[in-house]
Amino acid sequence: MIAEYDALRFIFAPYKLNLTKALDDPAYVRQHFAGVSKALGASFPPPESMVDQLGHIELTRDTTKAIALFQLNVDLYPRSANVYDALGDGWRAKGDAQKAIAAFEKALAIDPKNAYATGQIKQLREAKP
Repeated sequence: MIAEYDALRFIFAPYKLNLTKALDDPAYVRQHFAGVSKALGASFPPPESMVDQLGHIELTRDTTKAIALFQLNVDLYPRSANVYDALGDGWRAKGDAQKAIAAFEKALAIDPKNAYATGQIKQLREAKP
């Protein structure tokens, strides 16, 4: 049993992401998983939840990097309402209400019952002068 665990850990060693580097350089996430895919001979896109979490961590530090991570998720998972919610959060934090509303509207187009997106759109429109 231990030998099998060690073997799997060895085989999947390239999968381990350097989180510090991922936060410092959002492009590294895509490059890392391209390398993982090449090393393991199969397609391994960055998991949506991982990129989302990285983006929300970065949102408290650097909105430009957070938006880059959220945009990566949009590029990889365009049918997920969650990725557009996160992108909307990024644009809202950056101060761009128009882009935030557009992202939240895209989330609503995918999931019309998305109460979070509906609430954010309402708040953003009410806040406009």
